[in-house]
Formats: sequence, structure tokens, C-alpha cells
Amino acid sequence: MLRVLKHFEWSFEGTDSQQIGMSPKTIVYSSYPGVLFSGDDFYLLDNKIAILQTTLNVLNKFAYKDLIQLDTYVPEFMRIMTTNFRSDSGKEWADNYCSYNNNHMYITQWIVIDYKLLDRLNENNNLNAADLPHF
Repeated sequence: MLRVLKHFEWSFEGTDSQQIGMSPKTIVYSSYPGVLFSGDDFYLLDNKIAILQTTLNVLNKFAYKDLIQLDTYVPEFMRIMTTNFRSDSGKEWADNYCSYNNNHMYITQWIVIDYKLLDRLNENNNLNAADLPHF
């Protein structure tokens, strides 16, 4: 019953954040006390990216029993958080998420909104949809 909206400023030790591929980020997300990710998969990043997700449940849990490779499996919440840390644009977020092996138990649909693109559209009324990145 305890829902909270978390506002975290994450930073990483070391002098070269590019070396580990993750820069300091401020992330806002809905969650529960003691949980370091969003169970709702709703994230707002400091670089003007919003991420939403919906899950399509698989009723037959045994359909994927032989697909999970435990030696390379990365849990979904870890994939999402590292993707959030590594991405500076909507396209980069999609590319980073797709770089993971599709080794999971359910089907997800993601909405990634890059508000920087909307700002560009508002600033330049002559900007066409063809000028925006496609992914």
C-alpha cells in the first residue's frame, strides 16, 4: 500500500564515467520503499526522456521454459536501470535496450518520449518529421 514517487540522484565512483559507460543521472520513478527500480516501469530522466512500459502476460508459463539461458540472463529491472544510465536520447535508449540479448520471460511494449525533440519542434516551426531521427 505504500506507493512513493522517488527522486534519486545517482552518481558513480571513479574519475572517468565514460569508462564504465554510465554518467551521473537524476531519475524520477514510482516505486515502493526499499526497491531500487520502478515496478510500474515509469521513469523520467534528467535528460528529458520519459519511459513507460506495458507487459503482455504469457498465460502458459511453460512455453518459454527452455529459452532462458541462466549463464547470460540479466533480470529485466537491471536491464532497464542500466539502459537509463547509459542513454542520453530516445534513440540511444532504444538502441541500448535492444543491445541486450532477448533472454526474458515476457513480452513488453515500450514508449520512449524524448522531450528534447519536442522542444526542437516548438523552436523551429519549419522542422519536418523527416528531420527527426527514426528508430
